[in-house]
Amino acid sequence: MSEESMPILTDGVHLGCRSLAKLHRFARVLDFESDWFQKWSCGKFRPHYDITGKKTKLRAALKAGAVMVSRSDFVRGMGWK
Repeated sequence: MSEESMPILTDGVHLGCRSLAKLHRFARVLDFESDWFQKWSCGKFRPHYDITGKKTKLRAALKAGAVMVSRSDFVRGMGWK
């Protein structure tokens, strides 16, 4: 799968993409704070942005093309399961 075809996914509290470069570009365009980026989750390398409580940024991400999925689909889509 090419980087361009990799979707930006959100479950409403996390934002992720299998391409780390694409994820960071998307976050920069939307002015995400760098400290929202999380490299680790449950002791494993699982890079994503934590957007809990940031409804305006969630709406902006969806408008910019992020795809809303369930938590289990987010984990699966990120290749973490």
